[in-house]
Amino acid sequence: MIIAFVISLGLQIGQPPSGPSPHELAVVDAYSQTLDGQALDQYVDELRQKLGQRTRYSVLSKDLVRMRLNRPNPLAQVFKQERTKQSRDLQKLDLQLDKARELYLASRFGEAIGVLQQVWQKFDDVPWVVPPSLPLDVLSYLATCELFLGNETAAKNYLSSVLDLSADFVLKPNLFPPNVSALLEKIRKGKRFAAQAFEIRSSEREFEAFLLGHRVVIQSGEVDRLLVPMNHPVLGDEIVLFLKDGFYPETYKLSRLPTEIRWRNMSDQSSSTRGLFGTLGSLTLSPILVRVLKDLQAEYILFFDLEKTSPKRWGIKAQWLQYPEDRRSAIIEQDTNNPVGDQIALIDRLLAQFDSNGDLIIPVPESFGQSASLAYKSPEFYQTWWFWTLVGVGVAGAGAGTYYLMQGNDELRFSVRQGE
Repeated sequence: MIIAFVISLGLQIGQPPSGPSPHELAVVDAYSQTLDGQALDQYVDELRQKLGQRTRYSVLSKDLVRMRLNRPNPLAQVFKQERTKQSRDLQKLDLQLDKARELYLASRFGEAIGVLQQVWQKFDDVPWVVPPSLPLDVLSYLATCELFLGNETAAKNYLSSVLDLSADFVLKPNLFPPNVSALLEKIRKGKRFAAQAFEIRSSEREFEAFLLGHRVVIQSGEVDRLLVPMNHPVLGDEIVLFLKDGFYPETYKLSRLPTEIRWRNMSDQSSSTRGLFGTLGSLTLSPILVRVLKDLQAEYILFFDLEKTSPKRWGIKAQWLQYPEDRRSAIIEQDTNNPVGDQIALIDRLLAQFDSNGDLIIPVPESFGQSASLAYKSPEFYQTWWFWTLVGVGVAGAGAGTYYLMQGNDELRFSVRQGE
């Protein structure tokens, strides 16, 4: 009986055996003393894109790399919690103002004043969210209640404070009697409290300031000047809110304004990668790099250098790292006058660093006790793109067989005869 068998090793090097691979490859950055940051980023982006087109491995996109390397700023969470708290407190103040309005409409002015003053004192708890209309309403009701109780001086102070916050404010005729509106207009035409300039330095430019929800005028310069009602009889101890996009809101009592504001950034913090992803050789991973790799969460990461070796030549070195195992491939070297045009050739050599099972090929030490050689060495024939077919033909009962090793295109053929 004649027995014939064929063994085909048809796996493409650098590809998983079949279907999508669970392995993730990452091309994050490179090291270069020749290229500026923008040119280096463009080279890295093109290499990443071409790598993704030539392998069934999952190659992390630029956006996914950026997202994984972003570290949430804990201050942003504090901001969110505080804003939520202030919003809830503001809802309670609205309910208290409704109660004061009912007392006012019932002509229970003394009781209304007590509730209104409680609302006013609690503005310190909601400086981020207080709407500009709310303090004006409270002051207007306080002024009217005091006027009905015969306290004209107190009424004037409250109405003057209304105009110091909003010079164009007008009372609603359906809620306030004509004599209160007339007093407001008289105060508007008269001499009122003058705002003063307060000099303040800032670690960031172009910020905003608010007093009880109303914008504070800022005269910008080398030293900014705030126009605020310092020592005001009603507003003098209220909170000034300083705002700048991406930074935590800063609040200070008007009576205790600082001479300098130090802003606290609450944007997500991206792990810096520049200078970290040059070829490693046998170097120990730095703590900074380890932190970045943990955030990245990719199994195989490419490290490479790109330098100009002469006016028209470029030298490229590239190496895979398997993390967290800290297994490293050989260093691939490429000398070229067209680093972008020769990226495909470089990528194919990089993918040849994976065996047919999708595992990284690790250089073997030349002798016991020596570190593995990381210089590039051409892979053995069974690790390259060669497509070999082993054909064995045996005859039952015979003591000899003939085996043929053939290249896929049949241009190369070896005949090996088993000894008798």
